[in-house]
Amino acid sequence: ILESLTEGVLAVDAARTVLLANGRLKEMFDLRAPAVGRSLHETFRAPEVRAAVEAALGGEASVRPITLDVRGADGRYTPKHFDLAAAPLAAAAATPGAVLVFHDVTALRRLETVRREFVANVSHELRTPLTLVRGHLETLLDEGALDDRALVESSLGVMHKHSLRLGALVDDLLTISRLEHGRGGLEPGRVLLGEAAARVLERLEPALREKGADGEVDIAPAGLAVRADPHRLDQVLFNLLDNALRHGVAGTAPRVRIEARREEDWVRLTVADNGPGIPASDQAHVWERFYRVHKDRSRDAGGTGLGLSIVKHIALAHGGRAGLESELGHGARFHVWLPAAEEAEVRNET
Repeated sequence: ILESLTEGVLAVDAARTVLLANGRLKEMFDLRAPAVGRSLHETFRAPEVRAAVEAALGGEASVRPITLDVRGADGRYTPKHFDLAAAPLAAAAATPGAVLVFHDVTALRRLETVRREFVANVSHELRTPLTLVRGHLETLLDEGALDDRALVESSLGVMHKHSLRLGALVDDLLTISRLEHGRGGLEPGRVLLGEAAARVLERLEPALREKGADGEVDIAPAGLAVRADPHRLDQVLFNLLDNALRHGVAGTAPRVRIEARREEDWVRLTVADNGPGIPASDQAHVWERFYRVHKDRSRDAGGTGLGLSIVKHIALAHGGRAGLESELGHGARFHVWLPAAEEAEVRNET
């Protein structure tokens, strides 16, 4: 029974000698030498563990959160969080002592940290447009302000812009929530990538014009198709292209490029740009919600900060994945792998 537990169990006698250590405890703390028969100090040097044992030997049962540096398989030490329960052995036990149960709550603590950071980020993102809207409303409420047509038009324009941003932020938050909880309502079917690319480029035509950028398409073969939800596929392309236009075009000939290639049972969809590139230290984080590579100017570029996170979640919902290649000064290539449409499906529809 003890060997089957997911918690680590340790028992010591009154002399602080280890009587029992189950297999899970050995895995948790990478105990390479046998623990039974050794002193508690040899097995655990952490004062929090020894304090829990002393309290239990004194007849006091307790549950306390502790953080220990634990050696991993690669030899590196990383902090892990545990709920440590300690209690004296029952009076009927042949040997007086104490029993400790280690419950690893590292993943739970990490999720709590992510939740707190997410709430803080959402609050910050909502506060900025709300503050601007409130400021312009207060300006318009000043005596005589409504008689100044230029001021009224300017204030209304700013409020309209930031109300749209608030709406987009709420929509993106709801999209991520649905995808994370498996309520994305996917309706996969055979979708021609060429047609999807054309639809999205048409929607982004004003932005392309504003940037003076060329939108190129390279899909081979021309009839390449994926099995995906058409609406979600359009979201993937739109968010990747929108991100490229906001942050990834530079020079005298800005351009974004959509590419697609078949890779066995998958199609690799790529959106490439010729922008400044993304530092290696940031590349692992760009798919996180609200992460900004250029924190000093990315908010001014617009967007909700959720586009790439939505792309990753849509890819995962289809059983695929997302990736990035980038080198400073040489642009970025964002990849999404989606299931290829089966040949039998293509023949049937034909």
